[in-house]
Amino acid sequence: MLDDLRTCRRCGEPLTRNQKAFCSSRCAIVWRNQNTMTSEKRARISASLSGRPNAYKGRHYSEQARRNMSVAHIGNTPPNKGIKTGKPAWNRGVPHREETKQKISKVQIQRGNFSARDCGNGRPLPRPHQLLYDALVPIGWVYEYPISLGKRQPGWPTHYKADLAFVESKLVIEVDGASHRMIIARKRDAKKDGKLTDLGWTVVRVPNERAIILSTLSAADIVAELFGIVP
Repeated sequence: MLDDLRTCRRCGEPLTRNQKAFCSSRCAIVWRNQNTMTSEKRARISASLSGRPNAYKGRHYSEQARRNMSVAHIGNTPPNKGIKTGKPAWNRGVPHREETKQKISKVQIQRGNFSARDCGNGRPLPRPHQLLYDALVPIGWVYEYPISLGKRQPGWPTHYKADLAFVESKLVIEVDGASHRMIIARKRDAKKDGKLTDLGWTVVRVPNERAIILSTLSAADIVAELFGIVP
């Protein structure tokens, strides 16, 4: 009867008749390390481990090497949670299908996360953007059009989003608010405009005040005034 009441010193699991204090050798080792090792010994071990050179520190792996290393973790729990194994996402670089986008948008609208016409990753279109877009949409202009920059380059994003774009003629209208008058914003805008120009796009920047005035004109007059061409 007394044997049934005996439990492991470390984990509290019930012991069998042949077990004295621990349910397994692992519990015995962990308990002894935690309870018999002095603080001085722990400090010596920590100091020796911290000074040991790490053969993997500073080593750079190729994308294929990271994929190969990540194979060991497929189907298994990662040994260290939160540490990246190098395994890429299964859908990285694969855009959603149009029907998938519509389903996601429908669910988000039902949840009240953002409106049907959104801008800036879920935010509604600002009033100047909205007015100018409503005037240009009859001839085929689109808002928040993503323009790919091609192969990944250091210091550059994968794509730029144009406020308003006419894809067939590669025309872009950027509607700028007060935040674009800051020096850092001007440098960022100049970098974006230069890159889009190199890709063959014609970029025109319009302040909010002028965008509101232009929205009162017809679509053809807006394009003629900004770009000097008739769509």
